[in-house]
Amino acid sequence: MIPILYVGAPGIGKTAKVRAKYNHCEILLLSSCCEEDIAGLPYRENDKEKRTIPKFAENINAIPTDKTVCLFLDEIDKARREVADTLLTLITNPRHFGINRDIDIVAAANPPLWGGGDGISQAMQSRFAIVDEAVDVKAWETWARDNYKDSRIQKCIDMIIKKEIPILEANGEGYDFRLTCPRTIELAWKALLAGQNHLVSGLLTTNAATGIILAFTKNEEDTKLQSISRSVGSKAMYNVFRGAM
Repeated sequence: MIPILYVGAPGIGKTAKVRAKYNHCEILLLSSCCEEDIAGLPYRENDKEKRTIPKFAENINAIPTDKTVCLFLDEIDKARREVADTLLTLITNPRHFGINRDIDIVAAANPPLWGGGDGISQAMQSRFAIVDEAVDVKAWETWARDNYKDSRIQKCIDMIIKKEIPILEANGEGYDFRLTCPRTIELAWKALLAGQNHLVSGLLTTNAATGIILAFTKNEEDTKLQSISRSVGSKAMYNVFRGAM
């Protein structure tokens, strides 16, 4: 298969999409890799310089040959220069790195607008078929409703579908950078469910954080009012019943 590069915002399901397609997905998080992680450790044998087989290649070789295998190069836009140079060879000739079977190579990158790195070279881009990846809102809604039954989260989902809360938004720079995406929205839900409301503004853009917190608190207030109304109604009926005796 021709190597594929998915380009899109973080947290929209690029990795999950790739994982679902293969029996085994060997992931290299390139933002934290050094050159030896890709090329193996150098050593000398009979005055010749050689390299050990890198761990990811050993993992791939251990997978049964009847299984589909993918080497997933994640955050390729954040790879160090020496790593990126080595990747050019890896993408062209995986067997040079000790891989003894056919594999598919897939990569993912985040554009600078969405917190990505400085981008990738034209030489690197020319080795991939580039696919622009966007949020599949309908698929996300189905997943979210199936996995989160809490009425407050269901209210949040309603507001996102109505575009009252953004599903994808970024602003700020440095430590003030905030990204709203399906992944950070889920983290915000988990924080709210755990009573850690103060963490939400550190996870989401201001628009999204405000909307989600309001959805939670309004839903809680409505529930309290309904409970009070039922309680008052029950007392009123009791008093009417006593008066009739």
